[in-house]
Amino acid sequence: MKPLIVVTCFNRLKETKKCLFSLALKKDRKREDVVLVNNGSTDGTVRYFQDIHYNFGVGFDRFKIINCETNVGTSRALNHGILNFRIPGQPLVKIDNDMVLKSKTWIQDLLELEQTYPDVGMISGYYGDATHRWTSSVEFGEFKGKKLWKAKTITGHCVWHTGSLMDKVKYFDVLSPEHLYGFEDTLMSIKANVLGMKMLIWEGFEVEALKTEPALGVKGNEMQAQKMQKLFEERANDIKFNRKVECDSEGKLI
Repeated sequence: MKPLIVVTCFNRLKETKKCLFSLALKKDRKREDVVLVNNGSTDGTVRYFQDIHYNFGVGFDRFKIINCETNVGTSRALNHGILNFRIPGQPLVKIDNDMVLKSKTWIQDLLELEQTYPDVGMISGYYGDATHRWTSSVEFGEFKGKKLWKAKTITGHCVWHTGSLMDKVKYFDVLSPEHLYGFEDTLMSIKANVLGMKMLIWEGFEVEALKTEPALGVKGNEMQAQKMQKLFEERANDIKFNRKVECDSEGKLI
């Protein structure tokens, strides 16, 4: 089944254009649904999205647009895309707008990887050696001549979530009304572990993180992390010890 790709965008229009252009360069333009969530941007992103079909030409009517008047946060933006467009069994690809996808065949490759390892839950984009700094990964083998690693946690700006995982968890966690950034990948990794699902990094899923300031700024990201830390720990414990994995569309555990 073709994946649902949700690209979350908060300003950084220059990077957004590069991200979407990398999606447009794929060999098969009909193998996915793409949802662009404008998260309250103020830099011309809204106008750019209005002209998206003109910018990318015929065949890109699959780009669906969701405009949020304010920044509702990464998890809520993803959940808007899932609520409106995901169907059961469909893989979900989370992409931040500062990412460039290097492979032209990554969708077909990851669909095959998912079939090869039916118990996989998440697959991380490969950022080079930096990928392993935050994933606690170990070598797992090869797929199509490219290295595979198994990770305990996946965090990053480009992550493939299998249909089987998304059918169980439904939506991403939202820790509070003030939760704008961070922790969604870590919490999803904890859920994958609880469900006994593998998390993989594949060298062939090559991505590039554009060198930009974080969406909330360095200090803004730090303040958000500090503010949400206790709520994150409470949510993580609820998932681990009570084995709660499913969220509603508001990001609350059911």
